[in-house]
Amino acid sequence: MSMIPTDNFGREVAQYNPTTLVQMCANACRELDRSGQAIREGTLNGQNAIVTQHTFAELAMWAIRNHSKAGDRKPLPADVIRLANNIYSIQDPFLGTRAGGIMTLVRIAYEQIPYQEKLKYLIPRHIILYLESNTPQLSFDLGSEFHKVASLTVKEFMMIGLIFYSAALASLSFARGFVENTPVSSLKPYVSPEKVDAFLAIAGADFQTFRSLRLKEEKLTPGLGRFTFNPLLSRPVVQLPNGLLCVPVPRLLIYRITQGIYYDLLDAHRQPQGNIFSDWFGYAFQQYIGILLKETFGDDKVYPEVAGVDWLVILGDSALVLECRSGRLPKKIRGRTDRTEVMEMVRRNIVDPAEKLPGKIRKLDAGVHGIPIDKVKTYLPAIITYQEWYPTALTLDLARKELNRMNAEDYYFDVMSADDIEWLLAWAQYENPVSVLQEKRNDMAGKDLSVGQYVGVRAKRKGVTKIEKTLLSKKQAEYLGEVLPKPEGQSSTPVD
Repeated sequence: MSMIPTDNFGREVAQYNPTTLVQMCANACRELDRSGQAIREGTLNGQNAIVTQHTFAELAMWAIRNHSKAGDRKPLPADVIRLANNIYSIQDPFLGTRAGGIMTLVRIAYEQIPYQEKLKYLIPRHIILYLESNTPQLSFDLGSEFHKVASLTVKEFMMIGLIFYSAALASLSFARGFVENTPVSSLKPYVSPEKVDAFLAIAGADFQTFRSLRLKEEKLTPGLGRFTFNPLLSRPVVQLPNGLLCVPVPRLLIYRITQGIYYDLLDAHRQPQGNIFSDWFGYAFQQYIGILLKETFGDDKVYPEVAGVDWLVILGDSALVLECRSGRLPKKIRGRTDRTEVMEMVRRNIVDPAEKLPGKIRKLDAGVHGIPIDKVKTYLPAIITYQEWYPTALTLDLARKELNRMNAEDYYFDVMSADDIEWLLAWAQYENPVSVLQEKRNDMAGKDLSVGQYVGVRAKRKGVTKIEKTLLSKKQAEYLGEVLPKPEGQSSTPVD
């Protein structure tokens, strides 16, 4: 199939009624969620067609962006599938440039993979990060700072988002009254008109506001074409021209009330000489990993800040040596994927800590007062990142090549996202994490997988069909109880 210029695609979408297109995208995304499918393949007019949550998000964006010049033609389901499938044929502005080649894999991964991730544990992970972190290193009150931004508490923001998520799963479009007049008495305090106003002020947009946000992104990042930021990520609730509300991609609400809080506070505290929230989040993430480790192994095996190492876990004659990094690729770098910019972020978050780990391990091995290091024969170093670095295998390859270029010490280390280490620790009831990490190195079925994916491989081999992240499930019940809707089609194990 030939590549489609961006403007041509926009004009093609503008043939159709934008309200109907947005609602049909919402329906398609609900069906994908309910089926548990990330990708749906089929044929259309004898040609292969592929649709995903990502393609419907982009189609909804184009429908709203060009709404002021749109026609009133009613799209058929086949039209929506065709348009969504054509998203993948929109021209890549970086082909043949310095940001092409291998960087294309990075750009496309960040464009599409987040729409395929599991949602179940995002909320409890961020409950612990935002509501239970105690970071004495910095004087920063996250609760009050977020209230300044949103006029809501973190819990209120999450709860209202979940109520809207439930409404989106129940109806393609709905009036505010559907939310505000809930019959569930325990939810009424969260959905007063004032609180719903506050939520929609930062998580919603009418067609014209949405169009303005998109045009602003295009002006700020000219030349990104299909990789320009989609405002649905920050404004997942759309007000239709008839006044009803619609959530074109329901899963984006879950991202907005979890990861989105990070960007709210990052923007609010951006300064030329640093960002106090970014610093706070780094400490909070390190503490979060410690909470998981202690829940799994007990306080007596887990040691913080030893010989410059964030976390040391002694398990018999082996030890996990863990460094935490909360950085991630900013949206401009994700879209542009200039190799120099990507490598700078990889250096900061993976290469630099990896270069220092061997020296820290030697200090550990020399002995640390009060810590039973004398029986440890094997050290397993790993860098724990807040989000996954896509694609995992490529990122590791880039990091290891850079270490080799620097003549750094040659050794094996793992890179795990928060999700990866959560699965590794959840799997600890079946296998020692040390064995899992050691065997992954030489397992042809696991060498290029993330640690979380490899746990899924191990689970299938053992016939285990359900693994539960116990602490996260407990926090979910503790804070949100029965009102938390379970995201459609989400399993409790990374097997699938």
